[in-house]
Amino acid sequence: MVFSARADFTSFVQLVVIPNLGCQDADWSNVSATDAVVLVKRGDCTFPEKVTFAENYRARGLLVYNDGTAADRFQALQGVRAKMNSSVPAFFLSYSMGMQLVNAANDAGANAAIMMNVNVSDAEGIGNICADTPSGDITKTIVVGAHSDGVPAGSGINDNGSGTVGLLVLALNLARLFQTSSNNYPTYPYRVRFCWWGAEEIGLLGSIHHVEQAILNS
Repeated sequence: MVFSARADFTSFVQLVVIPNLGCQDADWSNVSATDAVVLVKRGDCTFPEKVTFAENYRARGLLVYNDGTAADRFQALQGVRAKMNSSVPAFFLSYSMGMQLVNAANDAGANAAIMMNVNVSDAEGIGNICADTPSGDITKTIVVGAHSDGVPAGSGINDNGSGTVGLLVLALNLARLFQTSSNNYPTYPYRVRFCWWGAEEIGLLGSIHHVEQAILNS
């Protein structure tokens, strides 16, 4: 999962199935999740919320498996977002793999255990691109943005290629207006900032970073 913590288990850890969908304290309070790798079915609450429950009940690792309720909900998913700054390593499994582990964990004679090894690397070469109009009051800045990344599950030319191109067209037309209409229009009082955000698809990271930096520098 995206934002998963690192895992490098040197020995096998007990596997525990969380009943229901792991979205209520009652699902966790009657099992021994502490220091175990917990297995939770997808559904009801968000993936970050499931990670939070795993943290609160001091699990060593979290395995979320698909629920098999529709044709597109059997396979393991790529790019599933866990919780930022999580202390629990998390991984998403297919429905069939999840059920195999559920059956093994529920078999009293199996003594099911698991090892997790998750390598975590920081994203490199990802950033925002911003450009400001040369005039206008910097304390009255209008920010217009679109994200420049995409995901395999969607059409990048639409999400968000259309937005990034639309932003370019807007910037070009505003530049032409400034160049050709200076005698007909008063000076535009606002600064306009055009931004192309990075890492939007994994949690709005680019735009959040921009806002946080703006607050720090204000």
